[in-house]
Amino acid sequence: MAWRTYTLGHFRVEEFGLTTKGHPTWRESAEAGEWLWRNHRGSPWRLGDYFNFIKSKFPERYSQFLEASGLQEGLLTKYGWVCANIPASRRPTTELAEDLDFTHFEVVAALAPAQQRTVLAEAKRKQWTISETRQHVRRLRRRPLDSGAAELAGQFRVVLADPDYERMSLEEFAKVPVAAHMQPNSAMFLWCPERLRFDIKSVLDALGFEHKCAFVWDRQENGGPHAYLDVTHEHLLIATRGHCPPDHPTPMLDSVISRRGPTRPPEVIKYIERLYDPGPYLVLFPGDVVPQGWTGYGPTAKAVNA
Repeated sequence: MAWRTYTLGHFRVEEFGLTTKGHPTWRESAEAGEWLWRNHRGSPWRLGDYFNFIKSKFPERYSQFLEASGLQEGLLTKYGWVCANIPASRRPTTELAEDLDFTHFEVVAALAPAQQRTVLAEAKRKQWTISETRQHVRRLRRRPLDSGAAELAGQFRVVLADPDYERMSLEEFAKVPVAAHMQPNSAMFLWCPERLRFDIKSVLDALGFEHKCAFVWDRQENGGPHAYLDVTHEHLLIATRGHCPPDHPTPMLDSVISRRGPTRPPEVIKYIERLYDPGPYLVLFPGDVVPQGWTGYGPTAKAVNA
């Protein structure tokens, strides 16, 4: 049966998503939501687009939206994340949807657009299961640690590490050649998700650091499904080797950083530089941005002014 597109005021409901034109009011948006729950609540694409719209347009009414949907926040967050990473132009056609379901697209959502298309085409051609698709994506994302990075040299006093724990095991992280490039008295700031908070000690031990304290990043949004709680925080551990207390401990910084969104709080760099001045400073796994005055080491490291 062919899908019929529906227009609900400012909303256009399509087979694999929902688009918005103009500036719908909250009442108009709520009415569109009620129609979705009543008629098409089983579509992750439409629900994900609607979720993202409400979070952006009416954040103060978000709780009402959740109550009306009757769905778990973690599930809607997942739908919204996939929809944000796979815009309408890269979503399934009716033909593709016959062989791949929403979870296939969830598995590739973190990849670059070209990789998404390649993996999905391969999954359709070879009729991969979700597990087979996930295994292929993991292999694709596992590349040498220092691919695209300059040779690490010099001695550093402060290091900030932000590993991709989906792509790198703790054993691989522990083998990063950073210990030999840290001063005898030095500090490490290490991003760590809740699920690895205790396991990460093996990495600190291997690199010669001892845990001292931590910032807690309150992301003010759902961090993904969890067996026990709705996890909305992440840790920035502070560890040292030798004798390396902060240079400027007062006035003391608040241990809780509240900032909405999935991207790292940019003020962390200023906090580190306030606590430890001077460096030199090293950032591991910086992606495409290395803060000004820092040295980057890891995949795709590229020095720019932050």
